[in-house]
This record gives sequence, C-alpha cells and structure tokens, in this order.
Amino acid sequence: MLSAALDWYDAGCSVVRVATDGTKAPAGQWKEYQRRRPGRDQVVTWFADGHPGIGVVCGPVSGGLEMLELEGRAVSEGLVLALREHVEGAGHAELWQRIATGYTETSPSGGLHILYRVDGGLVDGNTKLAERPARDDELTHDDHGLLATKGKRPRRTLLETRGRGGFVVVAPSHGPVHPTGRAWRTVTGTPATIPTITPDERDVLHAAARALDQLPPPPPIPDPVPLDPDHRRGGTPPGEDFNQRATWNQILEPHGWRVAYQQGTRTYWTRPGKAHGVSAVTGGDHGDYLYVWTTSTELPAETALSKWRTYALLNHDGDWSAAAGVLRRQGYGTPAPEPARPVLAPLPTITATPSAAGTLAIVHQPPDTEVESTYARSDDGNALALIDRYGAVLRYCPERGRWLHWTGVRWEWCASGGGHAREYAKRIARALPEDDQAAIRHKARSLGAVGTTAMLTQGRHRSPHRRGPRPARRTPLRVEHTDRDH
Repeated sequence: MLSAALDWYDAGCSVVRVATDGTKAPAGQWKEYQRRRPGRDQVVTWFADGHPGIGVVCGPVSGGLEMLELEGRAVSEGLVLALREHVEGAGHAELWQRIATGYTETSPSGGLHILYRVDGGLVDGNTKLAERPARDDELTHDDHGLLATKGKRPRRTLLETRGRGGFVVVAPSHGPVHPTGRAWRTVTGTPATIPTITPDERDVLHAAARALDQLPPPPPIPDPVPLDPDHRRGGTPPGEDFNQRATWNQILEPHGWRVAYQQGTRTYWTRPGKAHGVSAVTGGDHGDYLYVWTTSTELPAETALSKWRTYALLNHDGDWSAAAGVLRRQGYGTPAPEPARPVLAPLPTITATPSAAGTLAIVHQPPDTEVESTYARSDDGNALALIDRYGAVLRYCPERGRWLHWTGVRWEWCASGGGHAREYAKRIARALPEDDQAAIRHKARSLGAVGTTAMLTQGRHRSPHRRGPRPARRTPLRVEHTDRDH
C-alpha cells in the first residue's frame, strides 16, 4: 500500500488516509490538505504499516484533478456506452479515447471512476450531472416515509463529479474501507498516465453526462402575457405564435450562440465567447425549451426557457410589452375575430312631418363617410358628430336612462349596455380622420370602450330627448313601448 500511495503522491496528488469503518470518509484531520499537499514523509508515515485505504483530494491542490463517477446502477443500466456515444456524437471521439485509456478504476459497488486533470486547474466543486427517480425496489424505509408523507419520490444519482475540495477513494484500497470488504481495482493506466484535458473538453463531458439525466424537467417559467385585448377575445398573442413558428437558430445565432452538435431531437449549443464546449441544450423528449447550464450568460441557468421568453430576454432586456409589439409588427400573432354585433337597420332620416298615411316618411342615408375634421378632438366633439349624423335614428330618454333606436318601422329600446347606440358611436369613431399623430391617438381612444362610452354620455345632452315610454299619438317620433330590451 505504501508503494501505491507514493505513486499517487508522485503523480502530483494530495494523498490522505481513508477511514477503516466502512464509511469511505477521510481518516482524521484532512481539511488542510484541500489547500496544500502533505509532505512525502508524512505519506510514508501514514502508509508504512500497510493502511488499507488511499484517498485523493481533487481540485487545484492536485493539479486540477477531477473525477467523473458513474455509479454502479448507471454502469448496470448501460450508461457507460451511452456516455461514450454522446461524447463521440459531439465530434470528440479522440477525447473519449484519451480519458478511457488514461486512468480508470472500478469501485466495490460496480461503479466506474474516470480521472483526468483540467488544464489551468479550473475545477468546480462536486457536481451531480445525472439522476433518476428511485424505483420501488430501491426505496428504503425512510424513502417510503418521505413518499407517504410528502409525496416526494427520492432520487438516485447516476453520474457525478468530485472536484475542488472533493475526496475520492482510489485503487488499491480494500478491506474495511468499504462495507463489503471488496477492493477498488484499476481498469486502465496508472496515476502517472492521468490525462489532461481542456476546460472546453471538460464541458463536453459534463454535457454528455447531463444528457443522461432521467428526472422530469422543472416546469417551464410561465410566459408573460402582455395586456392584449385580442388575446382576451380569442386571438393568438404574438409570443404564443412565436413559440410555435420561430426556430432556435434564428433566436440564438444573432447573439453569438453556435450549434456544437446535434443528437436525436436535441441540439447542443456553445455560448458566445467560447470556442468549444457545450453550454446549453434545446429540444429533447420534454419539449422545445432551452436549458442553459452555465452562469456565464445573460440567460438564467438550470431552468426551462421558451422561445418567446428567450427572445424577450436577449433582445428587449425582459420588456415583454416591447417584445410583443416588435413581434406583432413582424407578423406574429393573429387578431381576435370580430365580435358579433347587432344587425343595424339601414340608417333612415325621419322627416319633420308624418306622411299622408299617418306614418313617418323614410329616406335612407348614403353610406358612412369620414367624419369632418371641423369637430373638436374631444368626447364632446365626437358626441356632436354622432347626433349630427345619426340623431334622426337615435333618441335618449332621461326618465329611463336609456337610448332608443329607429328600426325603420318603429322605435325600440337599446340594450342596457348601449346596444345599437354604441354601434352607431363606433361608426363615428371608425370614420374619424388620421391626419396626424394627435388625430391617430384620438381615434384610437375613441374606438375603445372608454371612448365610445364617453361619446354616448356626452351625446345624452345633445340628443333630442324622448319623454317617457308612452308617446303621444301622431307625432313624428312615435315610440311603441315594450318591456323587453332588444
């Protein structure tokens, strides 16, 4: 064991002892060896009596050492081959060859350890890369309790790393170091043949490992829906349409993202400013979302982002309304269908005197034309235009607080919400001129519910009033009263 411990030490590793109680933990005080290596004499003292457990501290203290571990369950489920296929599929067959023949070992539980150094010593802490939900036959007593009380199914790790400050038991440790008494065994290489890879190549390995994750993804962040009347009435908002029609290439590539490689329905991406490696993935079995793994971009990491949310973050700093406006101008989204409107009778003009037969003489007006610009751009101006044009077929009854409209045969009450009167008001608003920006703004307001309501409110004082529901006979404005609204 002393010879093996010195081999690890001479290969530049921070070597410590492993406890002999089956916990696989470091023995004694070891935290200082996360920052500095023990002296060679100290290692000799520790292992001269044949101590059965050799441990190595990963990270900068061991020259940027990192260990990628496939748990025994991952090995038995065929994930070694799957990992290799992902790495080679990314165009890095040579990388797999180097790490697979550099230094690998097996653990007593059937796991596989792949050790390598990262050039420059840029090694993160211990990181879980792939997990899956625990199967029923794997549940412990505590797991059953958690599932019963909180409805949470425990996870089982498939692939993870030991990095900065982490600790790993290495071959040929054996005996009481592991609960089974079995040994860690070298598969390929020696401590002296541990390969060095670049940070980008390390990212490729991590991305390939993450691709083997089997946990259900977190639910996507709900997309913001800017205030959009078309959407409320049944139209399709621009963001929703963009999610369906846009491609990730058109969203990401203008901002410096590049496709690293594709595998199945997944596309792996390299972030801006990075020559190689994998920073994010789109697509896959869980929906067409973007998952960013790195925190070195302006996008949130480790969450599901839709195309619409990603576009808004990259192009409009998260201003959803501004993003929706631009997309709408680009042709995304569909307007709401026109609401069902009351069927208006032809717009008649009522003469001041009845015909010889005692009925009202009717003369149909010409089609709507643009409202003259001589009216003030105000609610009162709109009301004047309404009464001047349609006053012959509209009346307001103060006693009832209701409008009446002429059907071409008789006067009927408008619905309580305005009904026909509101439709006439909208005709006025639609015919308003658009001579300049002020006129356009006035027209836009007039077309809205607030504008048409204000027009009708002002029009009450401009309309020739009808008094009560029982008009006198033989007047030009004969009202046939009914208790029903039409």
